[in-house]
Amino acid sequence: MQQFDGAGKSLPVLVAGKKKRNDEDEDYIQTNSEDSKEKPSPMKRQKIKKDKIEGHAIKHFKSGKHSGKHVVIDIDDDVDYDGELVIGNTHCRPNAIVDLIHELTQEQKVDIENIGFGGLLKMQVTVIQTKILSWLLHHFQEGSRMLKIDLMKEFTLTEEDIQDIFLLPKVNGGEMVIHRGVDKEEMAIIDDWKKKLNLEANSDIYVNDLEFKIKSMKQGGDDFKKFFVMYASSTFLAPVANRKIDTKIIKWIDNAAQIPRLNWCKFVLDNLCNALHRLKKNKNNSAQRKGVSGCMIVLQIAYFHRLKFKGICEPYDLPLIQHWSNERIRN
Repeated sequence: MQQFDGAGKSLPVLVAGKKKRNDEDEDYIQTNSEDSKEKPSPMKRQKIKKDKIEGHAIKHFKSGKHSGKHVVIDIDDDVDYDGELVIGNTHCRPNAIVDLIHELTQEQKVDIENIGFGGLLKMQVTVIQTKILSWLLHHFQEGSRMLKIDLMKEFTLTEEDIQDIFLLPKVNGGEMVIHRGVDKEEMAIIDDWKKKLNLEANSDIYVNDLEFKIKSMKQGGDDFKKFFVMYASSTFLAPVANRKIDTKIIKWIDNAAQIPRLNWCKFVLDNLCNALHRLKKNKNNSAQRKGVSGCMIVLQIAYFHRLKFKGICEPYDLPLIQHWSNERIRN
């Protein structure tokens, strides 16, 4: 896999802590609230992005005996993984977003900008490069969130990386608490959505239902905002396997005014790491390998932008997703 080795060096980073939910899902890994403390704005980070993508991504201990030092934290609680997986397909469908964007009106695009999802409007790439993805999954530790190529080339995937890639909202205190099952509040919202989508009460809501409705809402509006975010999440940012919408987040987005007040970067990152944890835990299950969940394109873009190839830095204007086409990501 020599063609994937980056030429630049990456200084060690401090890995943020993590915790497991102990109430419902043993496979659920969620970052501590420390991850959501105030960080530099995207525009401020853009000024120092050149240093970051050359590998100088450094975090410091703020207090204690290691204050001001660069520290490597090795976490060994990731699922054992003794070989590369051959990834047949992913549930992450960037083409679903790009194809829909081409049919949106200017009014709809303004609404998307206003809720903090405007970075998606600049997407060009419609494919996931599964060849390099298998290699990246082999080197990515979903528990520590560190991509380790060798001792001198490693970095931790953070919420800031997600924000740099998509410019999604990242609001302190805006974490979405996700649980299994559907409560009464969520069921009432689901029933309301079915009426707005002209669906039968006993039917499920599929992403195709949202796509059809979104295209008809030429003037935008609050319902358009909710449906677009659910569509973007269920097909791309936190993709589902069976094309049904992700009802676990429905109560968080039913109030359109609340959408830009949430920490979408944490949501996307947690969902990705949980998907990889399930994949590696069930690596002998052929069904798992045929359809991998999580926003896999994040791993590829973060890798390309954190390391230099042949001494060349990638463009660092935000959002980073705008710099990638199908041809570039294949090459």
